[in-house]
Order: sequence, then C-alpha cells, then structure tokens
Amino acid sequence: PITVARDTSAEDGTAYIVVAGERRLRAHQILERETIAAIITEGERDVIALIENIQRAGLDPLEEADAYQQMMERHGYSQTELGRIVGKKQNTISEALSLKRLSDDVVVQYRTSDIPLSKNVLVEIAKAPSPEDQLALIEEAQEFKLGVRAVRARRKAPFPSGEADDT
Repeated sequence: PITVARDTSAEDGTAYIVVAGERRLRAHQILERETIAAIITEGERDVIALIENIQRAGLDPLEEADAYQQMMERHGYSQTELGRIVGKKQNTISEALSLKRLSDDVVVQYRTSDIPLSKNVLVEIAKAPSPEDQLALIEEAQEFKLGVRAVRARRKAPFPSGEADDT
C-alpha cells in the first residue's frame, strides 16, 4: 500500500497527500485502476518519506548515510532512537554514519567508478587514518576488486612507503 496523510488545506477534509509510494500510485493510474490500497498516517510526513527512502532497495551506502544523518539532525534522534524508528540495529546505523568520514576525493571516486564496492568495504576505508590513506585504499580495492577482509588487512598493515607494493 501507499502511505497518505490528510490534506489539512482541503476545506472538506476528504483530500489526501501521498507521503510514500508515488511511483506505485502512478503505475495504478497508468493501468487505469480506480483504487489503490493506502495507509493513512498521522505521523510526520518528512520522517515517513525518509524512512521509505532508506528502506527501499537500491539506495547506495552513501545515500543511506546521508539520510540517517539528515534525520538525526532534523529531529535530534540518537543512533539508538533512529535504529528503532527505521527498524535497524544501532550498530548498523553507526556503521552507515561512519561513511560520513570518507574524504571528498573518496566519495567522488566511489560515485564516478563503474567498479562497485560494498558498504562493508567502504566502512573499512572510512576507518583509515587520513584522506590520503582512504584514497589509496579505494583505488586498490577497485583496481584489484578487493573484499572487506583484504581491505581491512591493507588498512591495518599500511604501505611502508605510502605506495602499493607488488604483492
């Protein structure tokens, strides 16, 4: 079902605003269906819409981290409260938020590369002590298609000269 809220600006009180599920509503309209299942919510519309975005498949890890941070800043949630609201454990929220420590160069590298990296690989990269170390790790992870364990090992055993070795 889509999620709707009463439109308080409507004089007769029978109008609704789509809070979540606009694409589903459009699909129903294209199919010329007259009705769609809907849940009427009394909650804060922006929070509900953000939760739906966070939970949808295909959201990349950086977008997820941005959404969590936005909700925490906007509503003053702790990580534990936010986890309860979005149905995730506090450590999952904490891991996602650790991606906010990635340097701008790493974020650009991630977003412009055709080589996908998992959220867990990005978390390991975010733990690197400097922006230069982060950039070296993401470049190596993408070039050699490294998994989380290999990136963790590289992070814990930095390159002696600051450059990758041939092993």
